[in-house]
Amino acid sequence: MKILYTIFFMLFTGIMMGQEMPMRHSTLGSEAWVSCTTSANPNPARAGNSHWVNFNLGNIYALRKVTLWNFNQPDSLNMGFQSFYIDYKNENDQWFNLGSFNLNMAPGSSFYEGQEVADFMNKSVKEVLITGISNFGGSCYGLSEVRFDINNSALAVTIIDPRLDCRNSNFKWEAKSEENIDKYVLQGSDDLIEWADIDQTKASKSKNYQLKASKKFTYYRLRVVENDGLETYSKVLFNQCNFSSEDIIAMPNPATESTSLKISDLSNLTGNVSVFNEVGAMVKSFPRLSLSKEISLNISELPSGQYYIVLEHSEKNKVVPISKL
Repeated sequence: MKILYTIFFMLFTGIMMGQEMPMRHSTLGSEAWVSCTTSANPNPARAGNSHWVNFNLGNIYALRKVTLWNFNQPDSLNMGFQSFYIDYKNENDQWFNLGSFNLNMAPGSSFYEGQEVADFMNKSVKEVLITGISNFGGSCYGLSEVRFDINNSALAVTIIDPRLDCRNSNFKWEAKSEENIDKYVLQGSDDLIEWADIDQTKASKSKNYQLKASKKFTYYRLRVVENDGLETYSKVLFNQCNFSSEDIIAMPNPATESTSLKISDLSNLTGNVSVFNEVGAMVKSFPRLSLSKEISLNISELPSGQYYIVLEHSEKNKVVPISKL
């Protein structure tokens, strides 16, 4: 099921109210967003001041198409956006650019139905930032409405114990309640943004599945295709196969405030220690540590959950799983 979320501009601060509305839009400037003064952009890559509006979606969604209604007040149509950037923040609080886009001038009519300008193609999005590049000559910048098409589908099958067998590079999982599933597609990624199809198999109700995975990817997930063509995705799996867990332990484990890495074969070296969550996002780093047989790490601010501590240095990378209480 796809849900259309319409954002109706209410305040200059960019606070929005979600509501379902007809495709048409009124010609009242009071029902629009207007910026007459530039300010610092939330995306550090957009240096300097600009006219922008930022949408905090309040959760992480797989976004699809974006439709904009330009500023539709008849006597001020030149305030509408002509060209603009769309940036987005993913679940790891990283900014990415979707591209630069153009928008036609609004007609100043109540029959205005907006313009589809972009497609996120199911990217996982936490915030959307629209930054004006140019308008049609007005002294201010304005938009009337923005609508996001959100893929809000629940996974149609229960995926049990997804794992990567480092001995033979097989991605394995068990499936439950897969009556309407057509196939499973294994995907790999290095940045959690761009995903590549690796291998696929038809659903056979055999319960146990495996596909050949390439060790070169950092993250893996399953793209689940239903009989009606609808696609959903499994949780992301972090690839540990490029790291060694030999000769390294974390104590205590589980831990609450801190843990110590006990290493048997390293001394007098410098390296980086990073902490990744269960979906492979780095949540804490300890750069350029002096490595010894025991390294103390403060993890008190991390939420409870499963993590991976990765030690990187010139000789051999190592990883150890840890539970934070």
